[in-house]
Amino acid sequence: MKLWYTYFLKVLPASALMLISPLAFAASAASEKISWMTMMFIGIAISLVVATILSIRNKNAEGFTMKFLFGGVYFWAVAFIQLLIFAAYTHFSK
Repeated sequence: MKLWYTYFLKVLPASALMLISPLAFAASAASEKISWMTMMFIGIAISLVVATILSIRNKNAEGFTMKFLFGGVYFWAVAFIQLLIFAAYTHFSK
């Protein structure tokens, strides 16, 4: 039970950032006409924060090199998930 609980606490904040941020930015972009560059930089910042948190907390990565590689994988996974959510929201909101 403790293993599931710790996994849930690791994934919940990252999932919340990934799922809420593109929808909030898409909604604000439609109403306030935010530049695509601004949304890109905010998405990159969110991806960097989530990737850093997940790679530092990963117990399987023992050295700096492995944590750095996991951080890159997490960064691109989070970035593509945000892009998919943002694209789906903007497509279906038209």
